[in-house]
Amino acid sequence: MLSVQRLIVRLGGLSVLRSLSLEVPAGGIVGLVGRNGAGKTTTLRSIMGLVPVVSGNVILDGQELVGHRKAGHDHEPHGRLAVWEVLRELHQQGRTIVMSTHNMEEADRLGDRLAIVDHGKLLAVDAPDKLKARAPGGTLIQLSLDGEASAVVPLAGALPGVSRAEANNATLLAYSDRGGELIPALIRAAEQSGRTVKDIHLSPPSLETLFISMTGRKLD
Repeated sequence: MLSVQRLIVRLGGLSVLRSLSLEVPAGGIVGLVGRNGAGKTTTLRSIMGLVPVVSGNVILDGQELVGHRKAGHDHEPHGRLAVWEVLRELHQQGRTIVMSTHNMEEADRLGDRLAIVDHGKLLAVDAPDKLKARAPGGTLIQLSLDGEASAVVPLAGALPGVSRAEANNATLLAYSDRGGELIPALIRAAEQSGRTVKDIHLSPPSLETLFISMTGRKLD
């Protein structure tokens, strides 16, 4: 079993890990999921003793930790599939594996459990299906605007069919079971608030929408 307990790491005067804790059962495979710079690689390097830790403990009990490969969209598909196969084989041998990725497909396919990391903090850890069940209900509609989106939130949130609306800088995030039907009304709400819509993106409930709801940002 791997037990990471309240790791704090500072590099160059910056807090990279902020009291991060994680439990990995013997023979388990856990995917650290987050954007570049979230603290995934630093977590792995701390586990392997490659970076100085301000405080916290790493306990390895009777199992080998199989390094890591930082994976993502920038790798060739065939190379990524080959790594998936190697990890599956190691997992079948009973190895304890911790991997880091900003590729949600990779994390979903490989991990017994996924740990969502952002700004050096562990936001959630669970089986992929259980994490998906925590995704906000309905389709996520993202409107990229020409300015701060917070002024649009009251109008958007009051629309029939919108279960939740919030702003992330110049992006309006609205959740609705009616999906694309609400796009015209959301555009009108933006225009009434003095904003112009530059781009629109729809996402069904998924690990990606859960990540966005937790961090306010897309994974890639």
